[in-house]
Amino acid sequence: MTDIFNIDPSIFAFPVNVLAGLVILFIAWVAPLHTMKHSIIATLLLIIASIVLGLAPASWHFATSWVFIAVILWFLIVLASATLKRLSAMRGNFNLSNLTFILHHAGMWIAVAAGLLGRADMQEVRLIAERTDYSNSAITASYEASTLPFSVKLDDFTVERYPSGEPSLFRACISIDDSFEVTKGTIEVNKPLSYKGYQLYLSSYDSSGGSDSPYCILQIVRQPWKWILLAGIVMMLFGAVLSFFRSGKWKISRLVLFIFLTGVAVYAVFIVIGMQLHSKPLAPALQSAWFVPHITMYMFSYALLGCTFLLAVISIFNRKSDMLSKMDFTASLGVAFFTIGMLFGAVWAKQAWGNYWTWDPKETWAAVAWLGFLLYIHLRKCSNIPKKLLILTVVLSFMALQMCWYGVNYLPSAKESVHTYIK
Repeated sequence: MTDIFNIDPSIFAFPVNVLAGLVILFIAWVAPLHTMKHSIIATLLLIIASIVLGLAPASWHFATSWVFIAVILWFLIVLASATLKRLSAMRGNFNLSNLTFILHHAGMWIAVAAGLLGRADMQEVRLIAERTDYSNSAITASYEASTLPFSVKLDDFTVERYPSGEPSLFRACISIDDSFEVTKGTIEVNKPLSYKGYQLYLSSYDSSGGSDSPYCILQIVRQPWKWILLAGIVMMLFGAVLSFFRSGKWKISRLVLFIFLTGVAVYAVFIVIGMQLHSKPLAPALQSAWFVPHITMYMFSYALLGCTFLLAVISIFNRKSDMLSKMDFTASLGVAFFTIGMLFGAVWAKQAWGNYWTWDPKETWAAVAWLGFLLYIHLRKCSNIPKKLLILTVVLSFMALQMCWYGVNYLPSAKESVHTYIK
């Protein structure tokens, strides 16, 4: 992709990003963009853009292109319009349905807006910490030189191993000098060190040296908008949890229950086998308190969304059957579990890699699948939507889910993925 499609993120630096956020809210308030039609179009455009990003080679830098950013900005405008419209229509009526809607939509707007607009204020560099001397010279992702307001030196490095020889722990003991005092700290995988607004993550080391490694590579992140983004994540999380209570109005049939339980069992077996094949002994990157909640939520979501897919297939071969109400039940619960699992993964990613979301190939296809099933839910709220289109939406969304689960590992972009430890 040529450079004319790329945008310099620095143009959104403070205070431009704050003004841009206010402009988005103003447009959303004055423009009639709150209809279901606008929501469907905005979601569909974001799905298409995400698919292009998921298939595009890393050299395109499509995530920073004008095209991709324009799609996200339009999505934010429509999302804000729908949220503000519901708020104005509530008139103090905070029932469960309204509260769930507001938490979902407002939380998503805050998280996406903070991630997009706050990116320009974010500082992310890599520094080589050596045993011999302090250094404050770092490089950015675009290989530009950067100078930190403090210097770092490696004091000690430890690699612990399982009896099989696989690494079980990486630990770097460092000293930080900011001209006023020297601070000592320890960094492990999934356990960053916080220092005066910066988070220091252990990125790499000299694998041939092991515990005698003469240096380690640190990823140093300063993200002023991280708490705003986290607030959006928490709101979405509560919205997803509340949606379970709303689903109580639907009756679940024996067929749905059987398929769901079968799906849970199948995915559980695959996960257990996968853990035994790829993560036994457990790699340091997977040693996190978020590992079990993240996997468990995805296991239930995959089973429910797989159940939705099977019901859609039944509808294809048995046209007299009406599975849409059952598909609504499984899709809604599946999306709720998927949302929680994805949010747990975002918080884990921040703890492990310094970012809640980076449009990594696996993250991108997770977004495609999630948005696809959200699109189905929105289409079901519209009248006169052909049944074939609803079934097609579910089938394609389930295909995207398979890309997220294992298909992404076969894409060229997977080589750049931070999820390569699961291969």
